[in-house]
Amino acid sequence: MFRELEVDKLIDEKFPKSRDHKVSHANCILAMVLNGLGFVGQPLYLCPEYFKNVSVGRLFGNGIQP
Repeated sequence: MFRELEVDKLIDEKFPKSRDHKVSHANCILAMVLNGLGFVGQPLYLCPEYFKNVSVGRLFGNGIQP
């Protein structure tokens, strides 16, 4: 739904990617939402732990690491 409703495009229009970052703001927000849905009540620092068993390349594009 995130991409179907083009929420990612709206976020990236408002907050363009910095020259030093590999991941867009929309992908960061999507990762936090997915983490929140998977680890309810867990701190955000466990985000890499959640994405260890998820196909990150399919979700965010090739070259993105947890």
